[in-house]
Amino acid sequence: MDGIPVFNYDNSSSPKKIYAGESEDKLIASLTRKYSWKAKKYKVEYVNLLTKKREILDMNLDKGYRTCGVFLGKEKDTTPKICRMVAYKKEKNYGPRYRLEISSGVDNMFMIALGISFAILRIKAEIYEKETLINECIKTNNYSVIAEIDGIY
Repeated sequence: MDGIPVFNYDNSSSPKKIYAGESEDKLIASLTRKYSWKAKKYKVEYVNLLTKKREILDMNLDKGYRTCGVFLGKEKDTTPKICRMVAYKKEKNYGPRYRLEISSGVDNMFMIALGISFAILRIKAEIYEKETLINECIKTNNYSVIAEIDGIY
């Protein structure tokens, strides 16, 4: 190993972007938020390396950020799910654990990159939720609840 990452994730941009290697020269995929009442949904745009065509995947997370499905094209009843990601309970001192189930014939590294995106989105949601709770507690002078919140950062 020469210390060069396989890919990097730009969390500050909108849409979110995944690049090959250390620099931002080669865009692998972009994730654009789609608004829905049912779930957290993202449109994943990428160029298929075999066909050289631009393609779209649907990446749908449940509201609790516990599971995520990646669908070939727009999710419908007949659309195949090509990857399933599941976040498990936090292990003591380790944080959440993740499992990826990837269909055969699907690029494993690309799905791992999307899995990392899922983990980052999940962590950001947890931080936002805790910060929102703390701000509400401060407004209501309920400081005992703040003491019970563990590990915000």
